[in-house]
Amino acid sequence: MSAGAILEFNDNESQPSARVALANGDHLYIGLDSGGLTIEKDGTVLFKTDPDTVSKICAGLDSSTATKTPLRILVGVILHLSSAEKVCEAFNQAADDLAQT
Repeated sequence: MSAGAILEFNDNESQPSARVALANGDHLYIGLDSGGLTIEKDGTVLFKTDPDTVSKICAGLDSSTATKTPLRILVGVILHLSSAEKVCEAFNQAADDLAQT
């Protein structure tokens, strides 16, 4: 199975964002801002969460977060998921797990 591809990557300070194509052809938008993280497919929100949860998800995904931006961490993981459905499931499960701790 092949990984996805980065179509656009903008890691600026105020609103980092990326557009990716997953292995199955799904195109996703990943955006970070003062409200947290939003992942969309075709304008439909698949996942949205607050900044605190985003920071915990990123820390759990990559222990070397001091040298990587949250967008780099998130895009790196998302590209290895096979579909928008898998992205939605994974991030919702991570947020649910964090809410229970």
